[in-house]
Amino acid sequence: MIVLIAIFVWLLINYIFWWVTFNSLLCAFAWLFLIMPNLLNVKMSDLKESLKNKKLISINLIINFIVLPLIFFVLAKIFFWNNPIIYAFLLLWLMSGGWLVFAWVVKTAWNMKTAFSLFLLNISIFSLIFLPLNYFYWKIWTYLFLNPQIQSQASGNIFSLEFIPFTVTNHSCFLNQILPWFMSCFWTNTWWASPLLAFLVLIIIPIIISRIILLFPTFTQIIKWKLSIIWKIASFFIIAYIFSLKEVHNLFSIDLIYLSKIFIVLALAYITTFSSSYLILKKLGKTPENISLFWNSTTRFITLWIVFSFSFSSDFGLWFMIVFVLAYFLQIWLSLFFSKIINKKEEVS
Repeated sequence: MIVLIAIFVWLLINYIFWWVTFNSLLCAFAWLFLIMPNLLNVKMSDLKESLKNKKLISINLIINFIVLPLIFFVLAKIFFWNNPIIYAFLLLWLMSGGWLVFAWVVKTAWNMKTAFSLFLLNISIFSLIFLPLNYFYWKIWTYLFLNPQIQSQASGNIFSLEFIPFTVTNHSCFLNQILPWFMSCFWTNTWWASPLLAFLVLIIIPIIISRIILLFPTFTQIIKWKLSIIWKIASFFIIAYIFSLKEVHNLFSIDLIYLSKIFIVLALAYITTFSSSYLILKKLGKTPENISLFWNSTTRFITLWIVFSFSFSSDFGLWFMIVFVLAYFLQIWLSLFFSKIINKKEEVS
């Protein structure tokens, strides 16, 4: 509920008073206060043990990398046809988990080991997929915007939705500043998101920091004891920052018909996803491990996608980013709804 409150409060403030510019330090703040503290409850040996559940792993891979991306892409294709916005829908469902998945796991059943194991597996596979996918998106952009034949069409508009130019106001990247010789948030000087960013920032760094903290038992216990408070405060500030961005302010100046169309398609995709994943959960049984699978199959890492979307939107238009902004509302509302169903129907075995 605190996340929903933060969204509506800061959207209102953004609309009435002011907005801020984007800075990639958001990612560092997310892993430091949301992902890393949860890892204090996970041992590396536990991850290895969790990944031995071949049935759970197989179902996870089929759902996350075949079934659900297909559902999102097909629905977007039906409604938007050749509009490049369909690739935003595909991206949305290719990265499962995120910092919110851990909150829902804790809310419905405490099995952080399985939840993080699946998150680790999924984001590792995503990092490999994103490498060729990122190049494919660059080729799509080259074809659509640098092809004289398309640009000379009578309509002057290749989209079924109005193309709204989008300019990224700040390409600030904290990795560029502290590790320019090793890692960047973007591809060289093209501003396309780097496929290695997610894996480094969301997996490697949090694991290393959490292992260091575990060397100090007293400090570790203090963090564990305050974990719920840390999560709530950090969640509020991250959501507040995202929805106070200048780019999000553009929501208030775009056509409501187009906005409604995107929201309806997203709603259809999300409801189909949550419902089918819940049926699978009931079929498998409501064990803590299977509930961890459910949340890794329904929640997407939308915060990171909003970060990535700044680079994509500068080329594909504002609508590309709007998909991820609207997804926040749907994902949080459906997560609240299904967490109550999971807790109410029967006790976790």
